[in-house]
Amino acid sequence: MIFRSSERRGTCDKFAFLRIQKTGSTSFEKLIPRATRGVKDGYADPALWKIWSLPLAHLNYKDIRKENLISCAVTWLRDPVKRLLSEFEQLRNKDQRESNMLDEDQWDYRREQLDILDHIRTNPDRNQALLHFINLPHSPSRNRQALYLLGFERVKCRVTERSNCCGICVKDPNKSLPDNFPGRTYDWDSDGEFYLETAKERLQQLLSFGITDCFEDSLKVMAPKLHWDANIALGYASKMHYRHVDEQDIMLYTNMSRLESKITPGTFEQVEAGIEQVAPDIAQRIRQRNWVDVELVQYAKQLFQERTGIECKST
Repeated sequence: MIFRSSERRGTCDKFAFLRIQKTGSTSFEKLIPRATRGVKDGYADPALWKIWSLPLAHLNYKDIRKENLISCAVTWLRDPVKRLLSEFEQLRNKDQRESNMLDEDQWDYRREQLDILDHIRTNPDRNQALLHFINLPHSPSRNRQALYLLGFERVKCRVTERSNCCGICVKDPNKSLPDNFPGRTYDWDSDGEFYLETAKERLQQLLSFGITDCFEDSLKVMAPKLHWDANIALGYASKMHYRHVDEQDIMLYTNMSRLESKITPGTFEQVEAGIEQVAPDIAQRIRQRNWVDVELVQYAKQLFQERTGIECKST
């Protein structure tokens, strides 16, 4: 069951956030100190540290299991095409602070992959850069949502010219340990069906989960599990969350197409609804390479409807 009984939830000394990149996780992270009862001073408030496992970094299944019950964790899932495009656009962001975040250890790229990321980051041909990103061998971005639900060992801690963050890594002061390779943990091509079923089981073990395509409905369901006032949480969320896509995604969708037809996004809804018309070849390639995540999110929507009676429709 996704939503445990009240007796089971009572065993949660702390809640945990299984935080998957580019699923609306930053919005939810900012919401946590605002919506958590008894917290008045944000992240500095000791009350928050008593209620949540901190830091609210990009923690996967194995990270959480080391210190908490997975039945006390929540997560968010997102359409895999939109999620990957958003990660790509962050890498290409003109704001170096945003772009350089992908060099952080918590984004799971190995040190030797950083040079490849830099080439994708600076390639003047956006379409070519996107194809390189989609097809990057042993990329942690591939099926990232399933990867985080399955869990993996972190890369070694590192300091680079661009990043000295975030300590979500393996400390090796004597430099004697081999580095882990998150993108090689699972053979998606040979054993994808097995990993998909395991990821589904892990999803069921969570206290709750949300789906970015139906953010408000998900938050209404999730709030009571976290002892939040749903109306207060929604009020805060409405001020910080783009319900459909962020501005970076709009830039991507309107510039990456090689087709003659052009879509002018008058609203966020039009951009998301038009993604397949803008770049059907790109979207299909992403779905094929990330088919485990595609199936996982479809399953999550079915399960969400079974448990709540709410249909989460793709936008």
